Amino acid sequence: PGGSWVGLDLRLPSGAPAVGAKIRGELDGRKVVREVRAGSSYLSCNDPRHLFPAPQSQWKLEILWPGGTKSEIADLEPGRYHRITPPKP
Repeated sequence: PGGSWVGLDLRLPSGAPAVGAKIRGELDGRKVVREVRAGSSYLSCNDPRHLFPAPQSQWKLEILWPGGTKSEIADLEPGRYHRITPPKP
């Protein structure tokens, strides 16, 4: 059903995918770590975006950016992708 997921699209200020960024998430005691990766082969590619299921409880997410900074996000609107960029130094 609509609104049963939350998508993250991590981007650098240049607009390029934030390859190497790590997403740490926690929901009701369950922990998950995901990483933005690059790579493809002939006639294929990988989607750099990440999906999380969005039950009534909300994810608490921490992003570790390639430059070493951290971001914390919560209460994201379900049913859509959210483009997130690193905080300005």
